[in-house]
Amino acid sequence: MTGISIKLLGQTGNNISVRVFTNISGSLSLPPSKPQKLKVTVNQSSQAVLTWSPNIEPDVKQGGKYNIYRGLGVNGNPPVNFYRIASIPAYVNDVPVTSYTDMDVFVGDGNEKLFYRISAVDNTNKESVLSDYDLVYWNQSFQKTSLTNLDYNLHQNYPNPFNALTKILYSIKETSSVTINVYDIMGREIATILNEVKDAGEYIIEFDAEKYGLSSGVYFYKMKAGEYKSIKKMIYLK
Repeated sequence: MTGISIKLLGQTGNNISVRVFTNISGSLSLPPSKPQKLKVTVNQSSQAVLTWSPNIEPDVKQGGKYNIYRGLGVNGNPPVNFYRIASIPAYVNDVPVTSYTDMDVFVGDGNEKLFYRISAVDNTNKESVLSDYDLVYWNQSFQKTSLTNLDYNLHQNYPNPFNALTKILYSIKETSSVTINVYDIMGREIATILNEVKDAGEYIIEFDAEKYGLSSGVYFYKMKAGEYKSIKKMIYLK
C-alpha cells in the first residue's frame, strides 16, 4: 500500500507509540515527534554537552529547530518547571544538528542535579512534547572559582527569560559594599535587590518580579562594587 506515513509519538522502555496516516499531509498537520535518546555528558571544560537522535520529519528538516530546556532539581528530584535556554536549527545545509553545549554553567561535581530536555519545532512553529530528561551533577553555582582567584563579576541571570523568579550570581574579590538594582527599559530604577557589605566570595541572589508588580518585558540589572560596575539584560514573561 502506498501513501502511508507513521509519526512516532514516544517511547517507554521497549514500547513505542505511533500514529499511522494514509497520507503525509495528515502527519505534517501535527507537531513533530519528541526527540529521542537525549544524553548529557560533561566535557573537559566542565560544560554540559547534550546529544540526541535527529528528527527526520520533512517539516523539521526544512526550516525546523530544537528548543533546549534546563531545570534545577528539587531535593534530588526532577524539577516541576523547565526553562528554555536556547533555540538552534535542526538542520544546517541538510546536515542534522544533534548536539548542544551549555556554556553558561560549570558542572561535573557537587550534590545538586541539573536536568535537561529538548523539543523539536517544525517550520510552522508547532512544538513537540519535551523529550525524556537526562541530568548532570553540579554545585549550585554558575562558576566554580576558588577564593584565591576570585574577581568582580556579574553573571547572566538564570533562568532567562523567567516567570516571576530568577537567580543572579555575582562574585567579589575582596570585602566590598555591593548594590544590585533593577531598571526598566526607560532607565527608571524599580527595585533594589541588594545593598550590603559582602566578604570576598561567590553569591546567588533571587529576584521575584511579582513582588514588585512588574509587567512582562525587558529589564536591566546593575551591580556596583567598589570601582566595578556591570549591567545585564533580563526578560520577564508572566
